[in-house]
Amino acid sequence: MAERRFHLLQSPQQGQILLKRTFASDVYLSKVFSFRRSALLASLLALSACIAPQPKLYQTDTTSKTAAADTTKSVSKAPPLAPVPPIPNKTAQELRAQFLSGEIEIQILVNVGESFPALGKRILHHPEDWHLLPLPPSSTTASYVKVPFAFLNYAYKKRALLQIFPNDTETDTSWVHVVTYPSETWSSTAEIFCEEVDYTDLLLQENGFEEEDDFRLGQVVKIPARLLHESLRRHPLVVTLPAPEAKPTPSEPVTPPAKPLHSQDPELKLAARAGKVYGMYRLKRGEALYSAVVVRFTGRVDADEVNQIARELMRVNGIADASKIPIGAEIKIPLELIDEALLGEEPPKVSIAPAPRRGRSVHVILDAGHGGKDPGTIMRDLREDEIAFDLMRRIQDGLTSKNVRVHPLVSRNGKTEMSNGHTRKPARHEYVNVTPAYYIEDGRIGLNLRIYLVDAIYRKLLREGVAAEDIIFMSIHLDHLHPSVGGTMIYIPGANERAAKFKAGEDIFEKYQESRDRTIFFAAKENRQAESASWAFSQSVISALRKAKLPVHAYKPVRKYVYRGGKKWTPGIIRYNRVPTAVLIEAANFSNPSDQKRIRTPQFRQQLANAVVQAIVAEK
Repeated sequence: MAERRFHLLQSPQQGQILLKRTFASDVYLSKVFSFRRSALLASLLALSACIAPQPKLYQTDTTSKTAAADTTKSVSKAPPLAPVPPIPNKTAQELRAQFLSGEIEIQILVNVGESFPALGKRILHHPEDWHLLPLPPSSTTASYVKVPFAFLNYAYKKRALLQIFPNDTETDTSWVHVVTYPSETWSSTAEIFCEEVDYTDLLLQENGFEEEDDFRLGQVVKIPARLLHESLRRHPLVVTLPAPEAKPTPSEPVTPPAKPLHSQDPELKLAARAGKVYGMYRLKRGEALYSAVVVRFTGRVDADEVNQIARELMRVNGIADASKIPIGAEIKIPLELIDEALLGEEPPKVSIAPAPRRGRSVHVILDAGHGGKDPGTIMRDLREDEIAFDLMRRIQDGLTSKNVRVHPLVSRNGKTEMSNGHTRKPARHEYVNVTPAYYIEDGRIGLNLRIYLVDAIYRKLLREGVAAEDIIFMSIHLDHLHPSVGGTMIYIPGANERAAKFKAGEDIFEKYQESRDRTIFFAAKENRQAESASWAFSQSVISALRKAKLPVHAYKPVRKYVYRGGKKWTPGIIRYNRVPTAVLIEAANFSNPSDQKRIRTPQFRQQLANAVVQAIVAEK
């Protein structure tokens, strides 16, 4: 049974007591009770007076007093902050926001008799995600529910941010943030406003900084609209397309493309319409615009981008209702929206990796994404880091039983027990196995240390005489994509997506043996071989999953990049990885109801781990 803690607080409204119930699973709900009997009210008020006063639900931080004192010394020259303006009772009652350990926590008041679809329409960026909200404690009284900040729409996100950061301002082109708490970092700012920690470097560049260490109270951080999450943009960005052209006349001949284009998907035809090239596809029975067109032909899988492009395709094709497109309807896709991997004069060529040697000893460098204070995606009561760690341990045990050498990147404080994937109390203790071990307090630092650790293990194995083609790297994650996307996906390092070198310059990396004064260099020839070897191994994993009758992504289960924010993006753990065979497995999509139902069961996770083990053992 979950541990319960109760706190009695005096309500802003006269004659009410706030009873706050906290569960050990970190899911807490609060409920307001009105008591008419004066005797009972007096007793409860007397009891509440014995309890330490609770912090306000705005302008809060859990940073220790010592840390706060140290920070105050280091930022004594920072400009003073303006006093926090009082928040109207109505706003405070309907929305409660607080900043805790670099994260935002939100409580929303659910009105009496308000249905969940109605609540979703009122507060969510994607109203159709109402089924992902936690159940309120009662449907007959006004009750509070805890809602992830990332789920909120523009209006509620803005209200929450201005409660927590009262000195922030918004313009037509950016959000201007003023650092208010000692525990804020560049990474936490990127996660809150961009909802993507990997945008940290872009924020640094936009604000003229090179190192993350330069972050102080009172500092002004400008977040351009193009980096803001779609739900935080005052004027949502739309896909920019050329204005429609008039029909060509005999005096205005159609100019063909400079180079002939070819579609790698035989069902996508390229044709000119009104002087412009489109991809043309006819919908089949049972197909939807989102999955059968957007996901399949544009390469987009992020929920916001899929919805955005679907709206643009509806405009281009004159579609009023995406659910009522007739079978056989021809859908026009502007050329600039088509995934570039589907276009070309001929199928892309990659160099051939060295032929595998049978009977060899295979080494696997194994990673579980996120961990520690970086939980990754949280969906209902499931955490990405818990599921990923559980899958990693199952794969590790399976490989060890087959005499495959495994080198794990992360550990859990010496403990090896499996996780059920749910939220846990007390806090987890995941470490990156560098020297000395790093408790994952910051996701970005944890990622960079993983990159250095992979390279250190790889170089050590090469010195011991292990052939490069006998080393495999694998990182386990779970995705949070458009609900129409389901099944396992695998990312590999594309040769063209790599930089020439990698170096993390912050002082903290001098503390660890693997990252101390280290720069990782990448050779073009090795990059091409890595793309080829990783592609071949990924196909083996996909074949093993299909043979085990486990779901894989329908259209393109192996990818070199993902589109994010209109740009191509490759996960850093494989982008900056010199191991010739390197893959990142997105085991399931938390947003897909079927995937979520499957991945929460130990039986399915064991089946998935067995299939991955089988694919690796086949390489021996």
